[in-house]
Amino acid sequence: MRALVIITRLAAAAPIAATAHHGAEFAALESFEIGHPGEGYLLSGFDFESFSTGDELSSEVSFFISPLPRIGIGADVRFAETGGGGSWEYSSVTPRLTVQLSDPHGDSPVKFGLSLGYQFARDLRETRTRTTVTETTTFEDVPTSRTVTTSQPVQSTTPTEPTKPTCNPLFDLDCPQTKGQRHGAKHGGIADSHSTSTSSSTSQQTVTGSERRKVVTREETTTTSTSGGHSGIHNHHANQWIGRLTAETQIGKTQIVGNLIATLPEGDRTHWGYGIGARHPISKKIALGAECIGEFESSGEHEAIGSLSYDFQENTTLRISVGTGLTSESPSYTLRAALLWRF
Repeated sequence: MRALVIITRLAAAAPIAATAHHGAEFAALESFEIGHPGEGYLLSGFDFESFSTGDELSSEVSFFISPLPRIGIGADVRFAETGGGGSWEYSSVTPRLTVQLSDPHGDSPVKFGLSLGYQFARDLRETRTRTTVTETTTFEDVPTSRTVTTSQPVQSTTPTEPTKPTCNPLFDLDCPQTKGQRHGAKHGGIADSHSTSTSSSTSQQTVTGSERRKVVTREETTTTSTSGGHSGIHNHHANQWIGRLTAETQIGKTQIVGNLIATLPEGDRTHWGYGIGARHPISKKIALGAECIGEFESSGEHEAIGSLSYDFQENTTLRISVGTGLTSESPSYTLRAALLWRF
């Protein structure tokens, strides 16, 4: 009877073991399964994210192994392209520890696990300083004053005495007569003589008014901006703690996983996020998946992901995923490809 009970339990667990491979079954989430002691996997993934500000490329290599029952250890090494078409550079390494809080062989319909890691990051963001010059043209009325000098001619007449002759013309016929004497003799006497002179006088006058003047104001503004990088649970440029509480259940052949995600960057507050996904096999080698991951923040990123997995060998899986952003802060779309080798 006891042997019959054991066989019945193994038969009931067979669908779960057949559909749930050990770890890394989702594009953005973590599952409960970590494998038996001595089992593990090697994962190589490539991500392409398209944002309104530009495209981002990254690649990640992950190693994971279970040294003891219900315990797994691993590390994720990330590389990223810098400068929008520049070179690939090392971005971060994240060693992590995973513990199955629930008994994987227990009867509980929902099983819980905990993953804790620390991201040692290299900041690949680009800081740019830009100086802009703004010229503003205005016009203003400026009061003016000037001194004007004017001159006017002035005439003056001065009487002069007639020139006396050295001889008497009445008695000496050879004695020349002066002009005034001839004029006076013509009218019966000696005429008076006058001289006229002209001079000028100057005066100064102050004239006030205004003139329109062009004024050009030049203003320089220096701004510093940082391109690349994300905040919240998608932060790849800061040293930080990363924790995930996983919950997993099985409904028929469909594997359903939920993640509560927390990150604590150095010198910053804790950021919280969520993830939920489902994976369903449609044949012996092909499975379809759907995921949604985001942040519990009004300005956070939220993304929906659909994926297809193909086991082209017994221990090797190729996964291709396509995602779309659900908010303006999210990527317009994402493309992911991963190659998983289990040992």
